[in-house]
Amino acid sequence: MQDHLVFLNDFLFNRVIEVPAIGNAEGLTVLWDNSILELGDVATIEQEIHAIVKHDRLSTKYYLHHIGIDTDPLCFSCHLPETTKHIFLECKHVKKFWDKNSLSELYTNSTVASTSKHCLSWKNVFPFFLWCIWLNSNTNIFNKTNLDIPNIAYERAVEYHFLASKGKSTRKMVVPSTIWTPPMSGIALNVDGSFNLTQGGVEFVFRNNEGCWIVGFSASINVQSSFEAETTALIIGIKMALQMRLSQLTVATDSKKLATLLFDSSASDCSMMNLTSLLFAGIY
Repeated sequence: MQDHLVFLNDFLFNRVIEVPAIGNAEGLTVLWDNSILELGDVATIEQEIHAIVKHDRLSTKYYLHHIGIDTDPLCFSCHLPETTKHIFLECKHVKKFWDKNSLSELYTNSTVASTSKHCLSWKNVFPFFLWCIWLNSNTNIFNKTNLDIPNIAYERAVEYHFLASKGKSTRKMVVPSTIWTPPMSGIALNVDGSFNLTQGGVEFVFRNNEGCWIVGFSASINVQSSFEAETTALIIGIKMALQMRLSQLTVATDSKKLATLLFDSSASDCSMMNLTSLLFAGIY
């Protein structure tokens, strides 16, 4: 699973990749500013955040001031240097949040978590907590309000889980059993006819008993029905087989009506009888 979470000023929380961390089958590997950090589920919240903020490359007030941009380096609320660590751990707004909620309480008390905890783990939600804390910091500056961090984080995590992540599919792949049974000996003739409101088409192919292609034919014809097209394809195919002196011929058609009428002497449709009589005339 990969995600691209855009922080303020298009700074990228580059990727969150769900793969086992070294030495911890349930770990979380985070690619941050081209550096790999290993975060285990056994780590505390503070340890996890310290592992990330040690790079201190977010566009905080302190960092912008440090690289020469004329801006106040202090936090709007606390009047302390606004470092990455301060935003995520030390600011009075977020400190209340962490002090009030243990990891397990965050997971069980959220209204969204009650319906999603069966499919989400802490490592799924943790990046979204960081994202919402960052948003909350900016909301405090511009709107002087606080966000509902737990529920917003879980809402985003659930949305990502079901709409963007590549979860394990529970569907079973069904491979259809399509087998062509070659004739015992001789040649197989497979015929097909098609028809729409304006024109028809015929095609057929000869194969030997090993399934190898011998010769094929296709053409557009003037017919009045798909049955007539199928029958015409068979007539042309039989005549070509006679010209090529092909014996021991096995015929395959997907027209049940044609297959039935060839051996039904009680057929009452005159047009069909005429077509089949032409066929037998070509054979004999």
